[in-house]
Amino acid sequence: MKTVLITGGTGLVGQAVTERLQKEGLNVRILSTNKSLADNNDHVFHWNPEKLSIDEHALADVDAIINLAGSSINQPWTKSGKEQIVNSRINSCKTLSKALNGKTINCIVAASAVGIYPDKGDQWIDESTTADRGFLAETVVKWEQASAELEKYCDRLITLRIGVVLSDLDGALPVIAKPVKLGIGSGIGSGKQYMSWIHINDLAKMMWFGLTNENVKGVYNAVASMPVTNNDFTKSLANTLNKPYFFPNVPAFVMRLLLGERADIVLKGSRVSNNKIQKHNFQFDYDHVDQAFKSFNL
Repeated sequence: MKTVLITGGTGLVGQAVTERLQKEGLNVRILSTNKSLADNNDHVFHWNPEKLSIDEHALADVDAIINLAGSSINQPWTKSGKEQIVNSRINSCKTLSKALNGKTINCIVAASAVGIYPDKGDQWIDESTTADRGFLAETVVKWEQASAELEKYCDRLITLRIGVVLSDLDGALPVIAKPVKLGIGSGIGSGKQYMSWIHINDLAKMMWFGLTNENVKGVYNAVASMPVTNNDFTKSLANTLNKPYFFPNVPAFVMRLLLGERADIVLKGSRVSNNKIQKHNFQFDYDHVDQAFKSFNL
């Protein structure tokens, strides 16, 4: 394993993965929709998944691909917004399939999400659990179906169902931390919905682990060992920041009024198991959410 191509490489996860792979001595190339960035950086190549176009030089002598491309799920779920969320994921896979036609590489790591799972309360959920209904889960199903088409072009396809990625640089944590820092942090809805999360460093480590371990193949949950309820997550964050935690939860109907159908992102959750990846002896550095919080500059 020498050269890895990353789509979505300039995003939060992509940057962390790039840093990890370079630390491990791998060459990293990035696919970007920003043509100016590609023109001014030797390791960045331009692509346009909407048009299924790609600079095929990006694929020369590539051993593996990590596909992280996809429009943010946290945007208004209008008709056009939903189309962008779904099509961005499907078209990224189609573009890679078109470019790989006739080639076979060692490994492809395809991003997915735990949003595919139903909310079963305290019940543990693993990779064999049947997909939920609704836009979020149906989007992930379509995403995984598109990713599965890439299997014919690689020896191993690894699909990672990623939980809430914790980072102090971007993503969910800074948004959740903002009211907590102001001393007005509170749970959302019942607060009993589980948040299956993963520290960004562990996610980058897992992607490297998958690339370099020939026995890793198929679908895996990319989540820490100890999911927590929304109430416990917020309470732990308040404790870490030495802030009070006494405000009543934001009612579900308020979130529905504010976000509409998109409120499912925060009102629903699942208690997701990572046993499958641990059977390959993958070691998490951050299993407890308070441990993760303390690692960040919040």
